[in-house]
Amino acid sequence: MTVAATFLVAIIFGACSDAPCYRIEGKTAVDDVGQMMYLKVYKSDKILDSAVVENHHFLFEGSVETPVMVTVSSDVSHGGWLFVLEGGEMLLSDTVDYAVGGGLNAELKSLFEALDSLDENKNKDEIKQLTIDCWNKHNDDALGAYVTSVAIYSLGAQFVDSLYQTAGEDIKDDVLFKMVKKNIEREKQTDVGQMFSDVTLLTVDGKEVELSNYVGKGKYVIMDCWASWCPPCRALISKLKDIYLSQQQKTFDIIGVATRDKLKNTRDAINELQIPWTVLSDDGMPTSIRDVYGFEGIPFVILFAPDGTILGRNIDETQIKQMIGM
Repeated sequence: MTVAATFLVAIIFGACSDAPCYRIEGKTAVDDVGQMMYLKVYKSDKILDSAVVENHHFLFEGSVETPVMVTVSSDVSHGGWLFVLEGGEMLLSDTVDYAVGGGLNAELKSLFEALDSLDENKNKDEIKQLTIDCWNKHNDDALGAYVTSVAIYSLGAQFVDSLYQTAGEDIKDDVLFKMVKKNIEREKQTDVGQMFSDVTLLTVDGKEVELSNYVGKGKYVIMDCWASWCPPCRALISKLKDIYLSQQQKTFDIIGVATRDKLKNTRDAINELQIPWTVLSDDGMPTSIRDVYGFEGIPFVILFAPDGTILGRNIDETQIKQMIGM
């Protein structure tokens, strides 16, 4: 860095007296013409800043009182880079998924890499220990809140609830912490062995319909919660089609519930993927399927017994076959 550049950075960071300053430089492959990038609080509607893309580069500058998980994306609804917004300089590149810069981001990258090396089904104990170790170090900051938001999906509400007994005071204001606390309670209410909870959804024609129209009617029901923009969801739909079309007698039904997706995009995906079962949507509804059943990550599959009792949560195609006797 030149003397002039160093002096300029010193001026920028010196201007932030009340809270730590950040400077985020990014490189993106998106088109430049009128393109905007958005800095958004993760799992929130709150947009912190926007920047125009020029020559495939963009820049955010500001201050942050407390580190928080954020995304940077050209789409304000989902996707993009995921990292901890903290004081200092950070770099985003279209060739890597991680932000470079900041102590918490370095730990987040290391954690991602460690978790990616493990099989979710075969290495539960190792995943639990990594989560516990991170929580013990970050039980009062944004990184701890994020780690538990991931853990509730893979390790369950009871495990995360046990961690939260040692939560610090500052973390309790974190968006992710509050979200997970709500999901813990909702998962307890819709855990295996509980009767299904009803919710009003939309048909692909935009008409309101109750989940109870499909569940508790004398057949097993596989509820696949998905979105058109989610590659793992599309992959699972292909596997579910094989299960659905292979049944000798119609002893079970599948219903899809699109979440975090526009109804038009859901309709387009149904045609593209040739989905043979009923698909519903929570687009624009006051209560989402995630609100009722206490989950965030998708795909998310729930199996209901013929009487509507919940038999399985967050299960894969192998578990589905075993549970319905295939």
